Amino acid sequence: SKVSGKCLLKMVFCSVADVPLMREFPSAFTPPRIVHHPSDVVVKVGNPATLSCRADGSPKPTIEWLRNNQPLETANRELQPMILSDGSLFFLSVEGGRQRQSHEGVYTCVARNSAGKDTSRNASLFIAGQTCFNLASHKQLHCSHISYVFILYFYNVSIVVCL
Repeated sequence: SKVSGKCLLKMVFCSVADVPLMREFPSAFTPPRIVHHPSDVVVKVGNPATLSCRADGSPKPTIEWLRNNQPLETANRELQPMILSDGSLFFLSVEGGRQRQSHEGVYTCVARNSAGKDTSRNASLFIAGQTCFNLASHKQLHCSHISYVFILYFYNVSIVVCL
């Protein structure tokens, strides 16, 4: 077998009247491809949130999530996020507070199957009224008593503005 482009090709050798023949045919294996990337979200503490991610591929890809480039623990404790059947990450009740307990961070979806893997664009989950990040400068801005949060996109860089 050899990998060529987007499909895995298998070589089949057989013979007809003792004349060797070689045939190539595409198998059912295709590497994952993220078809719906997650987007930045701003959510209040205690509210639900969803980061969407969908992938195509054969066999059907499994989805895992990274938070700040680390594998995310899911559904181990009551308020941990869970991965839905479509690959989306669902938070029943977003937690704020200290960094280790907060759900705030940068999330990435990774789709894998036996033919390969694909990684989504990063998406940030921001806690409204707690901390805002200016992604353009990577500086943390502490916003207390904010009324509005705007996420602006400028040359494919998101910038969070707290008012």
